[in-house]
Amino acid sequence: KEGDKKDPLGKLVFARFYAKSGNKNFAKKFYSELVEIDPKNVPLLLEVYSYSKKVRDLKLAKKTIKTLTENFPDSLNFWFELGDIYLRMMQAESLYVMYKSLLERYSFKLNDCQLAIVLNNWAYTISLLNYKLDTARVLIERSYELCPNEYILDTKGWIYFLMGKREDAKRLIEEAIKIYLDKGRMDPEVILHHALISCALGEDNGRRTLREVWKYIEEDYRKIYRNYKGVCENNFRR
Repeated sequence: KEGDKKDPLGKLVFARFYAKSGNKNFAKKFYSELVEIDPKNVPLLLEVYSYSKKVRDLKLAKKTIKTLTENFPDSLNFWFELGDIYLRMMQAESLYVMYKSLLERYSFKLNDCQLAIVLNNWAYTISLLNYKLDTARVLIERSYELCPNEYILDTKGWIYFLMGKREDAKRLIEEAIKIYLDKGRMDPEVILHHALISCALGEDNGRRTLREVWKYIEEDYRKIYRNYKGVCENNFRR
């Protein structure tokens, strides 16, 4: 009924109905209104956030996750998700300012490994946008000092690669891969980094691996990595 569209529960029913029926415009309309009506309802906002990412409405995703960070500022995961949205939207300055503000306001609450994760995510995301690489290197060196692990090692290698230290970058990422394998898991982006570096070094196995791993990379991230992939492919056309 039309009257139900004014009721929060009714809006939720309509939002889910339109989402299931594939009417993205109406689903997004009702979900967006719910974010404003009930901004502290974590399960609801996570539902909106999940849907907005699924349909790749980054504007709604940003609105939703920013609302969560404002109401629950102690949740690092919400901040990391906001950083991911800025990355997907390629908003380098917003991304940089967000992490800077996060550290200024909450670093005293973090233990060494939590702080290392924040520094790693900050360094990695700005490096993907080729933004303030000197700062990214300082951040990742400090992160690794605080709490060395495989994904920080991978970020360190990736930043070294972007700064032209290809051999060192390859060595660091191979160390990260070994740790991942020893733990019985792997991250496609780590394999992608290794493939891109190997390709840049003129190694044919890098090009082959790149073709295989590319299908496991999310579409938004493919846009970010596309230039690096293009450089790799061009190396083998010469």
